[in-house]
Amino acid sequence: MGNEVTVKFAVPRVHPSINVWAYKWHWSKRQKEREIWDILVQNEWRKLNKIRFKGSVQVHIEYRLKATRIRDFDNYSPKFLLDSLKQTFIVDDNIRIVKAPTWDLVPDAKQRTIITITGEKEV
Repeated sequence: MGNEVTVKFAVPRVHPSINVWAYKWHWSKRQKEREIWDILVQNEWRKLNKIRFKGSVQVHIEYRLKATRIRDFDNYSPKFLLDSLKQTFIVDDNIRIVKAPTWDLVPDAKQRTIITITGEKEV
């Protein structure tokens, strides 16, 4: 893999938990959230010169959250984020392309999401 690179960027938003978006939100609110994530990721993609990865990638997500309560790790599956990456950085978000995405919940005063993608760059 001669073209393997790692990109890292942050967006000023934290993915909503599954308990919120899947069970409490109306479909139109979920759609609006998807659109927000698309815009945030597209902006970062442009800043990174529209880099594209070919083949499989490793995606790591670091949710920086206010430490106001204990959160369930498994409720932060990054559905909207992975869908947005598919439209920009990666060719698809299926299991052949995104190899077991990982994420961490990190207490921080400034809420944001830090995304790291490693894989072979398209030439």
